[in-house]
Amino acid sequence: MRIEIHAERFRLNRSLYRYIRRKVLACIGEWQIDVRKVMVSLTDVARSSGRIQKRCRVEMVLDGLPGVICHQVDGDAFRAIDRSMARLHSLLQRTLRGERAGSRLPIQAPALSHLTLEQGLDS
Repeated sequence: MRIEIHAERFRLNRSLYRYIRRKVLACIGEWQIDVRKVMVSLTDVARSSGRIQKRCRVEMVLDGLPGVICHQVDGDAFRAIDRSMARLHSLLQRTLRGERAGSRLPIQAPALSHLTLEQGLDS
Protein backbone atom coordinates (compact mmCIF):
# COMPACT_ATOMS: atom_id res chain seq x y z
CA MET A 1 0.00 0.00 0.00
CA ARG A 2 1.21 3.47 -0.90
CA ILE A 3 0.43 6.63 1.04
CA GLU A 4 0.85 9.96 -0.78
CA ILE A 5 0.53 13.22 1.13
CA HIS A 6 0.34 16.48 -0.82
CA ALA A 7 -0.26 20.14 -0.03
CA GLU A 8 -1.18 23.18 -2.09
CA ARG A 9 -0.60 26.83 -1.19
CA PHE A 10 1.23 26.13 2.09
CA ARG A 11 4.23 24.21 3.40
CA LEU A 12 3.62 20.84 4.94
CA ASN A 13 5.83 20.44 8.01
CA ARG A 14 7.19 17.11 9.21
CA SER A 15 4.90 16.84 12.26
CA LEU A 16 1.76 17.38 10.15
CA TYR A 17 3.04 14.86 7.60
CA ARG A 18 3.58 12.26 10.35
CA TYR A 19 0.19 13.04 11.90
CA ILE A 20 -1.57 12.42 8.57
CA ARG A 21 0.32 9.19 7.98
CA ARG A 22 -0.54 7.92 11.48
CA LYS A 23 -4.22 8.82 10.97
CA VAL A 24 -4.35 7.05 7.59
CA LEU A 25 -2.90 3.85 9.04
CA ALA A 26 -5.32 3.96 11.98
CA CYS A 27 -8.25 4.62 9.63
CA ILE A 28 -7.46 1.68 7.37
CA GLY A 29 -6.89 -0.78 10.20
CA GLU A 30 -7.98 -4.31 9.39
CA TRP A 31 -8.60 -3.51 5.70
CA GLN A 32 -4.99 -2.62 4.89
CA ILE A 33 -4.69 -5.62 2.56
CA ASP A 34 -7.64 -4.33 0.44
CA VAL A 35 -6.15 -0.84 0.00
CA ARG A 36 -3.68 -0.20 -2.83
CA LYS A 37 -3.14 3.53 -2.45
CA VAL A 38 -4.21 6.46 -0.28
CA MET A 39 -3.78 10.06 -1.46
CA VAL A 40 -4.27 12.90 1.02
CA SER A 41 -4.38 16.46 -0.27
CA LEU A 42 -4.39 19.53 2.01
CA THR A 43 -5.30 22.88 0.48
CA ASP A 44 -5.88 26.42 1.69
CA VAL A 45 -9.41 27.50 0.79
CA ALA A 46 -10.49 31.14 0.85
CA ARG A 47 -14.06 31.61 2.09
CA SER A 48 -16.33 34.47 1.05
CA SER A 49 -15.83 35.91 4.54
CA GLY A 50 -12.14 36.30 3.73
CA ARG A 51 -11.07 33.60 6.18
CA ILE A 52 -8.60 30.97 5.02
CA GLN A 53 -9.54 27.41 5.89
CA LYS A 54 -7.95 24.02 5.26
CA ARG A 55 -9.54 21.39 3.06
CA CYS A 56 -8.45 17.79 3.57
CA ARG A 57 -9.34 15.57 0.62
CA VAL A 58 -8.66 11.85 0.77
CA GLU A 59 -8.85 9.40 -2.12
CA MET A 60 -8.43 5.70 -1.51
CA VAL A 61 -7.84 3.13 -4.28
CA LEU A 62 -9.15 -0.32 -3.40
CA ASP A 63 -8.42 -3.69 -5.03
CA GLY A 64 -11.18 -4.46 -7.53
CA LEU A 65 -13.62 -1.85 -6.18
CA PRO A 66 -14.52 1.75 -6.92
CA GLY A 67 -12.36 4.33 -5.19
CA VAL A 68 -13.48 6.01 -1.98
CA ILE A 69 -13.21 9.81 -1.81
CA CYS A 70 -14.14 12.27 0.90
CA HIS A 71 -13.20 15.77 1.96
CA GLN A 72 -13.77 18.11 4.89
CA VAL A 73 -13.11 21.83 5.36
CA ASP A 74 -12.26 23.42 8.70
CA GLY A 75 -10.37 26.40 10.06
CA ASP A 76 -7.95 24.01 11.77
CA ALA A 77 -5.91 21.60 9.62
CA PHE A 78 -5.87 18.90 12.32
CA ARG A 79 -9.67 19.01 12.70
CA ALA A 80 -10.11 18.82 8.91
CA ILE A 81 -7.83 15.77 8.84
CA ASP A 82 -9.60 14.10 11.78
CA ARG A 83 -13.04 14.66 10.25
CA SER A 84 -11.90 13.38 6.84
CA MET A 85 -10.41 10.25 8.35
CA ALA A 86 -13.55 9.54 10.40
CA ARG A 87 -15.68 9.90 7.27
CA LEU A 88 -13.27 7.78 5.25
CA HIS A 89 -13.32 5.03 7.87
CA SER A 90 -17.12 4.95 7.73
CA LEU A 91 -17.15 4.80 3.90
CA LEU A 92 -14.47 2.13 3.91
CA GLN A 93 -16.44 -0.02 6.35
CA ARG A 94 -19.61 0.22 4.27
CA THR A 95 -17.79 -0.43 1.00
CA LEU A 96 -15.78 -3.44 2.14
CA ARG A 97 -18.50 -4.99 4.28
CA GLY A 98 -20.84 -4.66 1.30
CA GLU A 99 -18.26 -6.31 -0.97
CA ARG A 100 -17.74 -9.18 1.43
CA ALA A 101 -21.50 -9.62 1.64
CA GLY A 102 -21.68 -9.77 -2.16
CA SER A 103 -22.97 -6.30 -3.03
CA ARG A 104 -20.84 -3.42 -4.25
CA LEU A 105 -21.65 0.09 -3.14
CA PRO A 106 -21.10 2.64 -5.91
CA ILE A 107 -19.28 5.73 -4.67
CA GLN A 108 -18.99 8.56 -7.18
CA ALA A 109 -16.39 11.24 -6.85
CA PRO A 110 -14.69 13.92 -8.96
CA ALA A 111 -11.11 13.54 -10.15
CA LEU A 112 -8.31 14.49 -7.78
CA SER A 113 -5.82 17.14 -8.84
CA HIS A 114 -3.01 17.98 -6.50
CA LEU A 115 0.58 19.10 -6.26
CA THR A 116 3.10 16.78 -4.68
CA LEU A 117 5.06 18.31 -1.87
CA GLU A 118 7.18 15.42 -0.72
CA GLN A 119 10.36 17.32 -1.64
CA GLY A 120 9.13 20.42 0.23
CA LEU A 121 8.91 18.94 3.73
CA ASP A 122 10.42 21.06 6.48
CA SER A 123 13.44 19.49 8.11
